[in-house]
Amino acid sequence: MLEAADDAAWEPWWAEPSLPPVTAALVTVLIAITVFFNVLGASVDMVACSYKEVVQRREFWRVLVAPLAHKDPIHLIVSVLLVWDSRDVEQWIGPAAYARLVFHFVLIIAALHLGYAHFDSSRGPGVRPSQTWSWHGMSAVVFALLMARFVLPYLEETSQITVMSFIRVPAPCVSALVVIFYSAVAQRPVTMVHAIGTIAGVLFVVGALDWITPYLSFCALQWCCVAFVAGRGFPPTLVSDEVVAQRRIEEGFAAQVQRRRREPAQDETAQHDENASAPEDLEAGVPAGASVDDNELDYLMEMRIDIPERLRQPSRPPSEERS
Repeated sequence: MLEAADDAAWEPWWAEPSLPPVTAALVTVLIAITVFFNVLGASVDMVACSYKEVVQRREFWRVLVAPLAHKDPIHLIVSVLLVWDSRDVEQWIGPAAYARLVFHFVLIIAALHLGYAHFDSSRGPGVRPSQTWSWHGMSAVVFALLMARFVLPYLEETSQITVMSFIRVPAPCVSALVVIFYSAVAQRPVTMVHAIGTIAGVLFVVGALDWITPYLSFCALQWCCVAFVAGRGFPPTLVSDEVVAQRRIEEGFAAQVQRRRREPAQDETAQHDENASAPEDLEAGVPAGASVDDNELDYLMEMRIDIPERLRQPSRPPSEERS
């Protein structure tokens, strides 16, 4: 289905006779939005996408807006170069199919991001609502396009490919080279973003997205328009980075205070339920020789937790334990 260009026919991007329309439009939009935020002095974090904003606050528009915003020029330059490097995919499958592919990459990556934030075992139910883990920029979409741009030609027995429009490297080394370059230049590697984008690209390479017809793409676009109308918070209030940082500090402090207020109440309720269900002696089942040190004893007494009598023993010095 896809035909890769021969190495001998390779030409620099400025010598190409045709300009891919979708790629050119995407690059123009990325640059225009970044310039818009810089001119206004607004923070890109105001349009970032996270579990709290999308799922809890129902600000669904962030799924489509966040990938178009970049925080700094380095991030923008790298994204633009890599998007331009992926223009071959548009030439292979056509502008209409390429536009649909980018659109579905954005939706799939957002779904994987939100699913990871929801099911991540390190975030409990009391922590997840207050977390500010968010993302913006084309990093994930770029890595999905890189899988299509670099892996497919390699499958067509093309030994070398072009990275950043001027670097010629073996195809199997492309992914590692891009990760190393981006991490070194941007100085903030986002491994999870790149991994999720790579997964989306693999789905396309193996043909898992072939069932998505133009009709289904049109239906998805309609649902996105409905989400824009039914969602909240659009257009967002644009503020500076300093205001965003201050708000995050205040939200984090308020979340810590709420958690600390909930923990004693939850402990008292759990202890009350335990005493009601097991009125027998708390010493039952305590292993012989068990004890708690002074710090733990003070903490348990401070939390008003009943301690068995056999546990009320001072911890022995290390010298006695060794003897």
